[in-house]
Amino acid sequence: LTASGYWELHGCERCPRAFESVHQSMLTFAQQIIAGDSWGLLTLPIVEHYPLSIVFFFSVLISLSLAVMNLILAVIVEKAAEARETTLKEQAAKKEKEFERAS
Repeated sequence: LTASGYWELHGCERCPRAFESVHQSMLTFAQQIIAGDSWGLLTLPIVEHYPLSIVFFFSVLISLSLAVMNLILAVIVEKAAEARETTLKEQAAKKEKEFERAS
């Protein structure tokens, strides 16, 4: 696409160098997948020109989405476990006081 001048015709300044190095590729993926930016500008023309590349792009999208969802879920479960532990300790202390009063 870069050699055919596609990006210049569509006014994308960054597109020709988006995947020219590992650093640029990582920056492009962060921009597209994490921020949700430039899918229509960069990825769709690549997929239209190379249809099998959709497998790669969606694999990355799904992997990162699952990783972020797993991270969020882990934090929620950890906080719920801490709250349950605190509640169990409070209930045990309350029952102990009730037992001492009853004796």
